[in-house]
Amino acid sequence: MTATMQLRVRTGHLGKIQIDRAAGVLRDVSVIAIGEAKGHGFSVDRVMLQQVFDAISQRGSVPVRFVHPRGDADPLPMIVGQLRNVRLTASAVRGDIHLLATSEHRARILEIAETMPGEMGLSIESPADAYEIVSEGGRQLCRLRDVSAADLVGKPAANPRGLLNQKEGNEMDESKAVAEMLGLPADASLDDVLQAVSELQGDADNVPGDQPPSSGSKPAAMSAGDERARLVLEQKNIRGFAKGMHLSAEWAESQIDNGLTLEQAMKNGLDERKRLDAQNTPAGFSLHSNEPAPRDVLVALTLERMGRRDLAEKMSPGILHCAARQRVRSGQDLAAAALRLNAIQTDGRSDKEVMQLAFSTMNLPNAFGGAGERVAADAYAEIPNTWSAWAARRSVKDFRTTTSIRPYLKNSGFEEVGETGTIKHANGAEETYTYSARTFARMLTVSRQAIVNDEIGAIGEMFAELGRQGARAVADGVYAALLANTGDHFGVGNDNYLDGGTSSLSTSALTAAITKLRKTKDAGGRLIGLQPRVLLVAPEQEAAALQIIRSAEVSRDQASDNQATGNPWMGAAEVIVEPRLSDTDFHENASTLAWYLLAGPNVPVLVVALLEGRETPTVETADADFNTLGQSVRGFIDYGAALADYRGGILNVGA
Repeated sequence: MTATMQLRVRTGHLGKIQIDRAAGVLRDVSVIAIGEAKGHGFSVDRVMLQQVFDAISQRGSVPVRFVHPRGDADPLPMIVGQLRNVRLTASAVRGDIHLLATSEHRARILEIAETMPGEMGLSIESPADAYEIVSEGGRQLCRLRDVSAADLVGKPAANPRGLLNQKEGNEMDESKAVAEMLGLPADASLDDVLQAVSELQGDADNVPGDQPPSSGSKPAAMSAGDERARLVLEQKNIRGFAKGMHLSAEWAESQIDNGLTLEQAMKNGLDERKRLDAQNTPAGFSLHSNEPAPRDVLVALTLERMGRRDLAEKMSPGILHCAARQRVRSGQDLAAAALRLNAIQTDGRSDKEVMQLAFSTMNLPNAFGGAGERVAADAYAEIPNTWSAWAARRSVKDFRTTTSIRPYLKNSGFEEVGETGTIKHANGAEETYTYSARTFARMLTVSRQAIVNDEIGAIGEMFAELGRQGARAVADGVYAALLANTGDHFGVGNDNYLDGGTSSLSTSALTAAITKLRKTKDAGGRLIGLQPRVLLVAPEQEAAALQIIRSAEVSRDQASDNQATGNPWMGAAEVIVEPRLSDTDFHENASTLAWYLLAGPNVPVLVVALLEGRETPTVETADADFNTLGQSVRGFIDYGAALADYRGGILNVGA
């Protein structure tokens, strides 16, 4: 079933919530729950819960309005706050409502929430081109890609469990009226409506423009009063048709002023609807349901203005074609596109009003957040990563300390099974090491003046710097942990340490290190079978390392040394150069002479803990301080570095 209008679904009462009156926050509010969507003709299942959660999480927040806007009403005065921090539970999506400090409805909303929370509920809204009704397993279900708002409404009728309520009357009635005008059932699909309207074109095209036909038969002797009544009804029907097709009131009045009949207005309305959809302006429903979501188009537009068309192209096929329809040539154009793509009219608004509304509804800040995260991730990847070749990544689900277990057999390993088939029991034991993630962050401000002045490229560079700083922060943590050598991780006691003059980087020193690495045993006294993978050196040792690893021959004094000149260690390991190893400003244990021979990530001497496996920075937007016109943007990364298996490498101090 094709969507014909914005989806508005009431979720029931707010549920058991926590109220922070001083901060103006309603916490743990029910956003949507599993159950029957009474009056909507579909049920909410776990899939829809996940989609609602994903949609709001992608935006970061959605505006909360005090009741639904009606028709072409300006939604800005109705915005009372934002829905943030959504959580997905087994049967519902919950979140926090942050009320605006300046909202005239703030005190009333808080009082209702405190004294009669069951009388107030949320109603989520999805743009017309971002949802569809499908049939699965004999049930009608809703599938959506976006949530544009969550509005506070009255207590849902006939819904004691506080799940979902019946449809909003005004908008639904207008759609029903259009169907009735065409002689179709009230629940007719969009395809049926468009087909019926198209069939009117033939008759309307054959009628002379100066003699419009009547919408119904009229007796020859019709009185002046009857004629007046017919015109009033005709005008009412044209206005109702315009509302049902989500065309402007000005468009309807132009049809009436030109003396057109309902049939002719319907023909023109279909053409106008197609024209608006060709501009990708979601003013009610879209004829292009397979196009990218409006929020993604806005992110692509923002990336283009940042000069990162290459990143926009990677988002989805055809997204730049959709973005081109918005004709964005400046920061002001981008603000206007942010409103149009979220079904907010820009006609008649000043540039200042458009910019203010684009920021206050979070449409533009969320677009900068989405674009900024992609720019930051790309910049993160550009920074040379010298640790991934030898350290191991570990995903953690929270910030608690994680213990990694390394089991081994205390006595011998596999033994031959005799004729009796009896298998001997082995005595197992284990070693452990721990690691955890922490949060590292930076913040910057995107000013409204920078957008107006079209300094979006410079803003993109700030996001890129967040990405680069994130990569450097992880590398700093890795090499600080390596150089700290906590607990003599590399030491004589662990038999992974070589010092003295013979440890200076040379063919003979590398021979000693490789021999020691290959002969490494586990805690049970059995050979592990390690292979050298990485030769990690400071810049001062780079030339010597490359000569040893890449040379085909070694120089010998044939008078006193009659051995072969072939280089036995050519290609034996990958040379990796890290400047932090010799930077004494970075760490007091830094050295120009020390070098490491490492077995690689399979037996890691160090692990990098990443929260939920995410390595690149997360970029979020929020309201700036009250005395700042703009949005605060924060970039943060959750990681930790810790020494792990001392058997995975050899430290050579070089002197």
